[in-house]
Amino acid sequence: MKTILSKILLLNVVILLLFSCKKDETQAVATSGKAGSLSSSQSTLVLTKANATQTAVTFTVTPPDYGFQAAVTNTIQIGKKGTNFVGAKEIVLDAKATSKTYATIDFNAMMLTLGLPTGVISDVDVRLVSKISESITPVYSNLVSLKVTPYALISFLYAVGDFVGWNINNPDSLISATSNGIYIGVLDFRTSGSRAFLLVPAKSWSNKYADGGAGKLSFNSGSDLIAPTNYHYQVTANLNDNTIKYDKLSWGIIGDATPGGWGGSDTDMLYNNGSRTWSITMPLIGGKEMKFRLNDDWPTNYGDDGANGTVELNGSNIKIAADGNYKIILDLVNNTYTATKL
Repeated sequence: MKTILSKILLLNVVILLLFSCKKDETQAVATSGKAGSLSSSQSTLVLTKANATQTAVTFTVTPPDYGFQAAVTNTIQIGKKGTNFVGAKEIVLDAKATSKTYATIDFNAMMLTLGLPTGVISDVDVRLVSKISESITPVYSNLVSLKVTPYALISFLYAVGDFVGWNINNPDSLISATSNGIYIGVLDFRTSGSRAFLLVPAKSWSNKYADGGAGKLSFNSGSDLIAPTNYHYQVTANLNDNTIKYDKLSWGIIGDATPGGWGGSDTDMLYNNGSRTWSITMPLIGGKEMKFRLNDDWPTNYGDDGANGTVELNGSNIKIAADGNYKIILDLVNNTYTATKL
């Protein structure tokens, strides 16, 4: 009888223990939390290169409350206004961090990677996203709105070859307007002794980018890069994936005001990677007309749009008033041209 009673008591104890464990287990499950909050030290940021090393902005975080101690991952999201944070930059904070500070140069670089134009005010949204598990819905803080004016952060990759007599002190250049690792420039291979060249990050032979084969760049190894033909090319060097691409790109002048006439050859212009303009000095015939066209063909041509000194796609012929030697500059960034008699 004692044996039976002992077994019954033991069974009851086991059941109580199992029930207690199950109850404790359910108490550790979280379904939601109270969102944290976010504030910014600045609401309007005019970023300048002169203040590159100074503090631009500090974001202060109040962590969310889940009702118990939990390991929370806090992420600051920064995106263009109206995008609902699609393509936003995400900064994961350290576990116990309650603030995040950015120097001007770092915040400016982030704004450029978001695609914000330089020298122009843009609206930016910032929020805090907090979560304790991939299976639990994250909570979002209040929205912080900023007005940000970034500055241009231009960097250069220099091109040295026969087109500059292999003179390392007088190279041509490819430009990265936002220092995002993608460099673009127009190089003229029409009259050089060969189409060979190298790309260097500084005006020195210490480091160089050469041909790695199959459209790839090789750093400090490989043979000279070779342009496809003797022509003007827009060269794109992507240092993020070490690739190089060549696209034919030449603007010339054609018309009965030019030596070639309407049925002859274009008079090719030269490109300046610094000013991003095409120019040439040449004789023109007064009372005659001319136009600008791409790659010696008519599908893409620019003419007068009726306003003084501006051009448009498929515009009217440009009339030349008098005979003379002219310096002609074509600016396709602003769609303007000048023809100045010398």
